[in-house]
Amino acid sequence: MKKFPLSIFSKLTNKYEPSSENELDELILQSTSEQLASKEYMYFSKPDQKTFLPNDKQNLRNLRIPIGKEKGKKKKNTINKQSTIIGSDLTIGFSDYRRPTEEEIYSLSDLLLALDKIEKRDSITIASLRRNLLLLMLIPLNPSKEFSLNIIRWENYLIIDKDWTTDSLISQINNLNLENSDTDLLSYTGFRFEDLVTENEEEDSQGNFYTVTGHDISGTSVVFTAEIDASVKGKDGLSGYVELKSHRYSKNSTIDLKLSRKLLSSWCQTRLISGKYVVIGFRKKSETYNLAAIKTYDTNDIPNLLHSKGQPVYVSMDDKDSQITCQKLLKWYQCVMAWIIQEIGSSQTSHTLMYDPESRELKLTPSTENIRPSWMNTTN
Repeated sequence: MKKFPLSIFSKLTNKYEPSSENELDELILQSTSEQLASKEYMYFSKPDQKTFLPNDKQNLRNLRIPIGKEKGKKKKNTINKQSTIIGSDLTIGFSDYRRPTEEEIYSLSDLLLALDKIEKRDSITIASLRRNLLLLMLIPLNPSKEFSLNIIRWENYLIIDKDWTTDSLISQINNLNLENSDTDLLSYTGFRFEDLVTENEEEDSQGNFYTVTGHDISGTSVVFTAEIDASVKGKDGLSGYVELKSHRYSKNSTIDLKLSRKLLSSWCQTRLISGKYVVIGFRKKSETYNLAAIKTYDTNDIPNLLHSKGQPVYVSMDDKDSQITCQKLLKWYQCVMAWIIQEIGSSQTSHTLMYDPESRELKLTPSTENIRPSWMNTTN
């Protein structure tokens, strides 16, 4: 069993001097010296669960509200355009809401179809969903969250997939109390906010839009699919994609702990695809969860904003070097991926990758059983 400790995170500071004689320190030096630059390979629309439309934008929604710095336009113009949305009831339609199943959320069918459309490399390529990569990237932010992934060798790919045996049991335990909470309602307010601030040229379009994006880490290509909430009209490609979120409203001008965590995770989600904007709809908790305010964040500004106004977030409160920043989360992700590549890049064996919150370690173990997910039976 190979292990990668969370304690590495505290070393990802400018004042730490890695030693080239230490294996993990060497990994830090190698992986964090690279600039993570993402590239879009293709995109696709999903009008429904069964239809895959490559290089089609019919389900890409445009943002209805102005965003970014527009020369010659006053700020009040932005406020006026938002005025018809502010105050909206974010619970309308909730009675018809159905939470997506884990099978729908973690399905790799679209990823596999996309891999068949893009240029194949002779060398090993890691392929996955953005949400799986985010699990790894956000471990420092969620150090008590246990999860398990399978890393499956398939042709020239290392496919990072949900561990449908172990992780499903973990999810069942974590979700025991959800039926008596307002978790579904809070999730729905995010979808409702998306509907309010976006529009599609085809009025009846109800499908989803995805990008297939990748970057290189330690000389290995990492390719993944990511669902896109919206785009800035007239801006093509990754820099035009927008991440939409909802959050509870506060009159305080400072950024409290919950909002700091939201901005950190949103920055990571956007940074993986080199996106430029995060838009948050702030809701007032009432019978109707009314939309109280909308705020746009440029991903380039979020790190400095958190530094100057955000309440600090730590992996461990007794370790000041464990303070979580955007750049340290990015370095952590690069280190973890470089470690995976180093340990199993050339292996023909499938592995299980599990995060253990008790020991605070990632544990990489060769699979004792022949892991053959159902998707492997439907591909050539």
